[in-house]
Amino acid sequence: MRFWVDLTEAAGLGHRRNEMLQLLLLAATAIGLATWSFTGVPGLGIALGVLACGLGLELLRILATRRQRALDQSWPAVFDLMRSGTQAGLSVDEQFAYLSDSGPLPLRPSFARLAGDVERGASLQQALERFQVRVGSRSADYLALVLSLASELGGRGLADLWDRAASEIRSEQQLVGEIVARQSWVLGSAKMALVAPWLVALMLLGPAGNREAFASPSGTAVLLVGLILSGSAYFLTNWLGRLKLPGRIFYVA
Repeated sequence: MRFWVDLTEAAGLGHRRNEMLQLLLLAATAIGLATWSFTGVPGLGIALGVLACGLGLELLRILATRRQRALDQSWPAVFDLMRSGTQAGLSVDEQFAYLSDSGPLPLRPSFARLAGDVERGASLQQALERFQVRVGSRSADYLALVLSLASELGGRGLADLWDRAASEIRSEQQLVGEIVARQSWVLGSAKMALVAPWLVALMLLGPAGNREAFASPSGTAVLLVGLILSGSAYFLTNWLGRLKLPGRIFYVA
């Protein structure tokens, strides 16, 4: 379930991932049963239930992508502030408090919770692990990893690490941003095309003869084969359109 963990954390819902999974499955089941009850076509109910599950995943993916883009724009400023704080001799706790008040707006709530966890007596590693779950980004993993190592081995050269991280993120954003934007349009169009056959199937349910044909064993088989083909096309589209971007780092704890 690593895919689900990464997706919900990227969308800012990592602390609710079990509830989100239950909600997604419940909604897909309800849509499938409602379709079956309304049309009397079991194959269509199963197909629309599975498609509803896929739609939920796509909505979560869109939410995660938009959230991460907004956060990515903030991380260079965070690392610049961490570098300045380190050079000024501020403690880690003081830097967290400063970032929660004066850091980039999208990340202030996460740093406020991080500072609050430390103030309430949580160890640095425990607080950083919760921070990683809340933010769900590679840059948050990097910050947590560097601070964890610095707490164990000392902070020599820490300011240079923050400066290097800010520079690398700016270069990465400039290089990848345009490619990701174009790829999103292409993948979005391809996925929308997968919905068209099922809209046609719903339109064909009007005449009673068509509904009986769909409800027959052979009609159910046709619908299930169409579902398998649609699912295969969906996963193939994601696989072919996947960009090998830098992935997340491991958790501290």
